[in-house]
Amino acid sequence: MSARSAPRATAPRVAALASETPERTQNTVAVLAHAQDRRGRPWVRVALPVLPNGTTGWVPRRALGGYETVRTLLDVDLARLRATAVP
Repeated sequence: MSARSAPRATAPRVAALASETPERTQNTVAVLAHAQDRRGRPWVRVALPVLPNGTTGWVPRRALGGYETVRTLLDVDLARLRATAVP
């Protein structure tokens, strides 16, 4: 599926968004905003797992699975080169 620069199918493509990661796990994205196109169809702006960091794009809401709150924090200590998942 293509992520778009605005909440409409004709907007320029920002990046591809796959349903699975390269490791074959479910791709999870953070939902940042909601909007509707001119026909009233829902779209969501998501953080895209692409470079450069901070890239966002709009995808049709129907393209995503169910919403779920993730409360896990990833603590990255750059000085010690250590990453810890905190539930």
